[in-house]
Amino acid sequence: MKNKRKLFIDYDQTITESISAICNLYNIDYCDKVGFIKAKAHLVNDWNFKDQCTLINRKKIDSYFNSKRFFDAVNCIENSKAIINKLSETFDIYIVSMGGFRNLLLKKKWCKEYFPYAKFIGCNFLFHKDKRHVPMGENDIFIDDCVNNLINNNCGTRLLYGDIFSWNEENEKRGLFRRMWNWTEIYDYLMN
Repeated sequence: MKNKRKLFIDYDQTITESISAICNLYNIDYCDKVGFIKAKAHLVNDWNFKDQCTLINRKKIDSYFNSKRFFDAVNCIENSKAIINKLSETFDIYIVSMGGFRNLLLKKKWCKEYFPYAKFIGCNFLFHKDKRHVPMGENDIFIDDCVNNLINNNCGTRLLYGDIFSWNEENEKRGLFRRMWNWTEIYDYLMN
């Protein structure tokens, strides 16, 4: 049997709607506080969430990312689960994510439940500033929403996923990577 190509996929904002989950938790926890303005996920443009979750700091955002509540609240991006399931027939699937120790443990557990065939690779912020240490080869494919993660590796095919945010807007200025706007587009591109 022929070896499958490897497909590496980022977790936050590529497979899951992490921004929406954080905003929803914030809206639940702070809706009765003085100065509260409802956080709108589609307006977030900073991983510190300071543009929408104005009553909390980065430490509180991190506590959300490191909580079981986050993983109970997070949803898959439209069609991501079904399409990744289909792609697993053709590719070996690796889910690669940055995070702290607890966040990565909870992500691994979540991935095992939703994508049991996938291998999880956690990149701890304490030791890695990006995903360059993940062994990816010339025949592999890497999908991520962060330009820096794509720039700093040797993967053969690198695809930028999703909407324009501060962490990937330079792609439009520099034309670095092919941007995939949704999972149907990814499937069509990879299978044709």
